[in-house]
Amino acid sequence: MVFNRLIFFITCLTFLPFFLYSQKKVSFALKDYSYRETAIYSKITEMIDNNNVLKKDLKYIDNIDTYLLKYNSRGSEIDGFLVKPKAEGKYPCIIFNRGGIGKKGDINMEDALFKLGIIAAHGYVVIASRYRDKSANNDTDEFGGKDVDDVLNLIPVLSELEYADTSRIGMFGMSRGGMMTYLALARTEKIKAAVTVSGMTDLIYQLRNDTSFENYYLRYIPGYCDNTKNRLLKKRSAVYWSDKICKTTPLLLIHCGEDTVVDMKQTMMLAERLKDTGHPFRLLLFEDGGHGGNGQINEMMFNVLAWFDLYLRQKKPVFDIFPDF
Repeated sequence: MVFNRLIFFITCLTFLPFFLYSQKKVSFALKDYSYRETAIYSKITEMIDNNNVLKKDLKYIDNIDTYLLKYNSRGSEIDGFLVKPKAEGKYPCIIFNRGGIGKKGDINMEDALFKLGIIAAHGYVVIASRYRDKSANNDTDEFGGKDVDDVLNLIPVLSELEYADTSRIGMFGMSRGGMMTYLALARTEKIKAAVTVSGMTDLIYQLRNDTSFENYYLRYIPGYCDNTKNRLLKKRSAVYWSDKICKTTPLLLIHCGEDTVVDMKQTMMLAERLKDTGHPFRLLLFEDGGHGGNGQINEMMFNVLAWFDLYLRQKKPVFDIFPDF
């Protein structure tokens, strides 16, 4: 009897993270951002006026609503953005995980209008966290620590929005955001499809290739030192625990051959691990292009949107670039 109770207790602990993030409500507030009154919108308007091609490419901005987001994550107030189509309706959702460390790579309103806005205009509610750096409680970015909760706690925020269809949530991560995506997918089954671009998969390999990352690790990863570094870096590196990534979440891995920040080999190594574990994925490599898909943005975003359309809307792309698994 005691043994059975012990097994039951261990089982409950194992599934507790899934329960917490599927059931717990999170307090939040949205504030309509009047970006038409900002210098950013004035700049965009000027660009459109001076370039007939941009009139078509940027007209989507008037078809989206942009909000500043504040929400609670483990007792800290976290900032973020939410962008949605202006037309009424219930839309599938995308959680966007930005790259960078600390304030480097932070999302601003320009990112919300361009990076998130393009996806929102395609028919998605897009939500993004700025992670915990100098928050109301002076919490700092932990580069794959408590900040992963800041990503997961966007799910209950979405569940409170009448225009968000939380039965269809995707996740999109770039660079460090790729690492955040893998970490999140090891803790939730609610993501129906995910995409990473230039994703970090092996922080030990990253350090060997670029020793300057030692400074970032020392500053942002709690407890990082010579005695703990391997354990802490492996904890954040999906190549060492790829079997933990939710197998019901198909992955699209994208990387460019001229990426000088995160070596393409990191994505290729993860692809090999996913293949070994039978995880559904597609690997898209560009011969040219730099970090974050720079130089391949148009084709990259075509593939990103096609992936989400396929798995969140059951909509086949014009070209059958993703055959059925």
